[in-house]
Parts: sequence; C-alpha cells; structure tokens
Amino acid sequence: MESCKGFRDVFMRMQNLQSMGPLELRGKAQSYSWGKVGASSRISGFLGRFEATAPLAEYWLGTHPKGPSDVLLPSGEIVPLGTLVGGSAELSFMLKVLSINPDFGLSIQSHPDSSWAKILHERDPSNYPDASHKPEIGVALTPVTLLFGFRTISAIAEIVHAFPAFERLWGADLTGRLRKAAHTEHQPEVLKDLFSGLLNASQECVASVSREVCESGARVKDFTEEISIVNRLCRCYGEADPGLLAVFMMNIVHVGPGEAVFIGPNCPHAYLDGDLVECMASSDNVIRAGLTPKFKDTATLLETVSYAEVGPPSLATTREMIGDLAVFDLPSKDFVLATAPHGSEKVSLGAMSRDAILLCAGNGAKVAGPTRLIELRDGGAVFLPALSGPYTITCHEAAIFLATQG
Repeated sequence: MESCKGFRDVFMRMQNLQSMGPLELRGKAQSYSWGKVGASSRISGFLGRFEATAPLAEYWLGTHPKGPSDVLLPSGEIVPLGTLVGGSAELSFMLKVLSINPDFGLSIQSHPDSSWAKILHERDPSNYPDASHKPEIGVALTPVTLLFGFRTISAIAEIVHAFPAFERLWGADLTGRLRKAAHTEHQPEVLKDLFSGLLNASQECVASVSREVCESGARVKDFTEEISIVNRLCRCYGEADPGLLAVFMMNIVHVGPGEAVFIGPNCPHAYLDGDLVECMASSDNVIRAGLTPKFKDTATLLETVSYAEVGPPSLATTREMIGDLAVFDLPSKDFVLATAPHGSEKVSLGAMSRDAILLCAGNGAKVAGPTRLIELRDGGAVFLPALSGPYTITCHEAAIFLATQG
C-alpha cells in the first residue's frame, strides 16, 4: 500500500509540474585546483556563500550523482531534480559553467566513446564512474584558449626544425619518419608514435627538453605563444611534466565570447584559460595524461585517442530555432543546446516537448510561464518540465542557454 501511495504522489506531482513551470534550479559548485579563486571566479556570483581562498572551478546543473541539482517548488519545498524528471531518475545531459585559472589550466585529457566508457567503467569504476560517453560543447563567456586535437605532421616537423631538442626526445629514427611523413599524406601511426614517445619519455628527458625549448624561445619568433604557455604552466607543474611539451603537438585554439567548440569522444584537449558554458552528456569520465595532480592513465589515453583528425577544429554554428533561440549544429544526439546571445531583449518559447534547463549568464533575466514568473540573476537557472509552457524570457544584458535532451 505504501508503494502504491508513493507512486500516486509522484504521478500527481508530475501532472502538476506542467502548470508549475518555470521552477527555480539550484546547482552545485565543484572546487578543483584549476578553478579561479574566490571572488575572481565567475562562479562566485552564483553562490550565496563561498570561501575566499577556495578555487571555484565548475557549476553543475543536472542530475549527475556527483553534483545533483535541487529544485525550489512554489510551496517552498526543496526537492532533488531527479524526482521531477519524467520517466527517469536522471537527465541525459548536464549544463556547466567553467572558470579556468590560467596559472593551472586543465589536464591533457580525452573522454572515451561509448564502447570504451563501458570497458573502463567495468574495469575501474572508481576512476571511470560512468558507463556512458561524454561528448560536449563549450560556449565562451570570456575569451577562451584551449588545446584541441593534433597539429598536422608537417606542422610538427616545423617545430622539430625550430627546436632541435625534440629530436633528442623522439630519437633519430622517429624524427626521420616524421620528416618523411611531412611530405606525404597524413600518417596516423607516426602521430601515435610521436605522442607515445612524448608521454612515456623519462622525467629527466622531458625536463631537459623543456628547459632547452624555453631558453631558445627568445630567438624563435614564430612560437612565442607556445613558449609563454609552457613557462606559465611550468611554474605550476614543474618542467618534467610531459603535458608542457604536448602544447607543441596540439592545436592552440582561441574561442571568442559567444563562439563555441564541439569536443567529441576520443579527442585530446585541454582548456587553458577563460570562462565558458558547457553542455554535455551526463557523464564524468575523463582520461588524463598530464598537467594534473589527479589520476593519470597514459596508456589508456594513448590507446583510445583518435589520431585520424588533425588540424584546428571548425567552430560550432547554429542551424535552426527553438522558439527564438538558435540551436547549435552538433554531431551528438545526446543533447540539444540553444542560445540567445547578449543583446536579445525578449525571447519566446513554445511548450517544451522534453525536460529542459535554462541558464542566465549576465546581468539578469525574467522567465514567465503561464502562471508563474521567476527573476534570474547571473548564474540563475530554471527547470522547464516536459509539456509545460509557453514561456517568455525578458533579458537584461544577459546570454540565455537552453539545454534539453536530443
């Protein structure tokens, strides 16, 4: 009888949700070493209280067990978001805000595809807590710099020409193969051997090459940005971290405010600085191999990373509309992300076919449903239940982000 009553209560609550929306959503902050500290973090303004010396790295909105959001009901009751999600205890997507300290950056990392995610979760659930993949899109709030994918073979050959110390790192045979491959079509096996040679090099060798590369930076004018990044990160991680030299193998990408980059499974990457909104499949699987005090799994990263795609990425573009919001064109079907940029004054949304999360990044916004209105400040968010709406959003110098299931 108790279970029947519990089911009826949940059913009635779900029925009432259609007329309740929007519902205020409260996310969870994550304190990682690479986050900006205290009031310097974009996330600090989202929180009522925070420690002045704490690194505030991420703000999570979703139902992932590591940081589930809470919902404030009109009655004043606070309930876990998972109890309101129709037909499931979890959403298939997450929204995050990242605030990255340039003195730390993020680790050299990748996210496993679906097949690898299942294998890694079964083999090592403590370090790979989810059995699902983690494609993601990042939209810059401030200028963002990241490492993304591999440079072309010819571009890496130019780096060896500019910095002969890399030949000591890779050896004469592999360096010779690199030079030959630079005059032919891209050869993934050479790229794999180069990356493996870098990440598996001895600490003494990495430190020696790092020192020589930095000391020669004054006379190598074409790589001043790389030298600057290596010098900055060296102060945090030390000159023996192979992630320093990965800066020369990977593309340095700059993403301006409002621009977006998609990072698919098995793509090596590392955010270096800036503030951004991320939308992703609801997973926390990360394979790391450098620039981090966290668990590193170099062998797995080398085995799973894709060596087929080289060169800088194309920035994500929008293709269609959800109401007045522009939808990013993504290869992933796990989630949909739509946005109204700064400058939008009034945005209309029809009834939501699926559960959705709406985030305000900026001075503020008002979200009006059929029966309720909620005012949002910077970092404020609402849950829009499936079949609820329509909604009108009035923006006050703010960008609006809407995430929902794909």
